[in-house]
Amino acid sequence: MSNASKKPLDFTEKPLTTLLGHEDEIWGIAYIPQADGKRVITCSDDKTVRIWNVESGEQEGTSMEHEEVVYGLAVTRNGERIVSGGMDMRIKVWDVATHELIEEWESHTRGSIWSIALSPDDQLAASGDSHGKIVIREMEEGGEIRHAIETGGEVRVNSLCFSPNGEKLACVANKDAGGNYAIQIFDVESGELILGSIHHEHWVRCVIWSFDGSQLFSASDDHTIRCWNSETAEPIGQPWTGHTDMVTWLSLSPDGKRLASTSVDQTVRFWDVHSGDPVARPLQHDDHLMKVTFSPSGEFVASGTVRIWDVISGEQEGTSMKHEGMVYGLAVTRDGQMIVSGGVNETIKVWDVKTHELIEEWGSHTRGIPSIALCPDDQFAASGDWDGKIVLREMKEGGEIKHSIETGGEVNSLCFSPDGEKIACTVNKEGDGNYAIQVYDVESGELILGSINHEDWARCVVWSFDGSRLFSVSNDHIIKCWNSETAEPIGTTMGRSH
Repeated sequence: MSNASKKPLDFTEKPLTTLLGHEDEIWGIAYIPQADGKRVITCSDDKTVRIWNVESGEQEGTSMEHEEVVYGLAVTRNGERIVSGGMDMRIKVWDVATHELIEEWESHTRGSIWSIALSPDDQLAASGDSHGKIVIREMEEGGEIRHAIETGGEVRVNSLCFSPNGEKLACVANKDAGGNYAIQIFDVESGELILGSIHHEHWVRCVIWSFDGSQLFSASDDHTIRCWNSETAEPIGQPWTGHTDMVTWLSLSPDGKRLASTSVDQTVRFWDVHSGDPVARPLQHDDHLMKVTFSPSGEFVASGTVRIWDVISGEQEGTSMKHEGMVYGLAVTRDGQMIVSGGVNETIKVWDVKTHELIEEWGSHTRGIPSIALCPDDQFAASGDWDGKIVLREMKEGGEIKHSIETGGEVNSLCFSPDGEKIACTVNKEGDGNYAIQVYDVESGELILGSINHEDWARCVVWSFDGSRLFSVSNDHIIKCWNSETAEPIGTTMGRSH
């Protein structure tokens, strides 16, 4: 690594090192400055922040733990401190050398922390949450709050980035209601909005500044990267195209000449900052990608399908069955002959278990599909999406739609009753603080029970063996049991120790 600066750039198709250890999705990755590109930091769904030695591929020391998923990550320029945050709504500051917790800050009280950024001089830390709040803090004053900024309603702040001179803060603010997917710029000294008219046609995932601060680059679910004048909000040139699915993250090379992007299409791509043209060949991965970052030297980058497995041997059987994006929902018929799957690409696919071939493909959802369920006799398939739509289909009639139900919130889980006459679902609507379980009549499609509520996101609902009860789990750390006819809770809640 010490002689790396003498070698020409070579974005090889095969990774130099693979870091294995996280138990779930990696949401953030950053090189540690002052470490000659030999150490990186990652954060994950497994509730940990970890430091890795790039040369050996081994984790250094102990993991730094949160109580929930960790989404946001940043490291100071002197390489001495890590700032992290996530679903537990706390900012934690860690010592890089000892991995010990230095400070813990609270102020995000309504939603998960999705993004963290540090100013160029490390004096300020900014964090953004899932309810549109940005908090700017003084790093040297024990996290004292300088500004608490509301970006405008129930929006998710997916990305934050300070301008090179530290005087401005750019953020993405996505609000599904009204279809407002915007980039906003705030004055760091005053906390006032100074630019708010930059828009994509779909969710914006990331925003970063150009090396001189005159331009902004943004990545979006509309599969494009855009370049903008940071003073006028005018687009510069045409959208950069090449990715075939949502673009999740951007990283600017240290010399400011190249941009790296990650996508759900499983590639890292490289672009010329001035022309927007692709440079070098894409780096192909085996799964979707959420983050990418250049090494301090600019010579390396770090980047973070449905399959059937033989449980005894641990080997995969046959070929993978592929969607165009992440796969969230999965069910198998009781006779073991068909698989039904769905995810980000908004389509339901039906597969033959024996041959792994696609039998049918159904559309009708306009957002991602996180939940799929089959009724006990395999006659009906139900799918739920992020827009709150449940579609009930006839399995034997080529997926003919029996009912299309609007629930009013995101549907994370579906479950048919044991007799197949009812379907229960979780319906989460953050804007109203409504985290509910609803029960519908399968024959009529009518709502027959809708007054079961948790205090936070309801993640899963299942029926008891005899159909007299419902069990639900939630982000409020508890499991509840309910009378499926009256919606009355049964007994005490289970949990709180998770």
